[in-house]
Amino acid sequence: ERTIALAPDDEWAHFMAGIVAGAAGKTGKAKSCFREALRLDPGHARTYAALAQIEAEAGRYEDALDLTTRGLELEPELPALLNTHATALAGLHRKEDASAVLQRSLAVEPEHSETLSLLARLKKDQNLHSEAEHLFRLALRVSPADAEVRRELAGQIMLRNPVMAKAHAASGWMKRMTAGKGFWVAVLVSAGNAVSRKALN
Repeated sequence: ERTIALAPDDEWAHFMAGIVAGAAGKTGKAKSCFREALRLDPGHARTYAALAQIEAEAGRYEDALDLTTRGLELEPELPALLNTHATALAGLHRKEDASAVLQRSLAVEPEHSETLSLLARLKKDQNLHSEAEHLFRLALRVSPADAEVRRELAGQIMLRNPVMAKAHAASGWMKRMTAGKGFWVAVLVSAGNAVSRKALN
């Protein structure tokens, strides 16, 4: 807030304030900062990605899809946008489209752990368990400390047991595809790199 007070017309100040607010769980504040950043600079794709993530996490998939579509017009290969775009599509029951978008994201960055885990969860929800297990293994290889991915992988391994597989099928168990707080860490790192590049230019 002090930075915004010193530079109220600096879109980066509002963007970074939004990232900090989002990481702290202050989504209302984050949305306000991101919207102001877009008002000042409607050509900043990462701001669309951050705002779309908030909408997707709240289940407002149509709004998230609109934001990611606009962001992808600016940066069509930005993984943060592609992943949230896929999450919104899956939330709107367009799972084949979501899978295609995640494959596109992996073509850009093959070892992006969030993309791998999102695609794995999508395959799991489609009962494609061998594919899901393979993708969870790849995600864990990239991020071996990720406890959630490790838990998901263990669940897929258990499904090799026919009894467990039948129980799983009967339960209709599904999970959300949103990335949670890991998204904010990734965007914060990405934004820091972008600021560094901006300073060097």
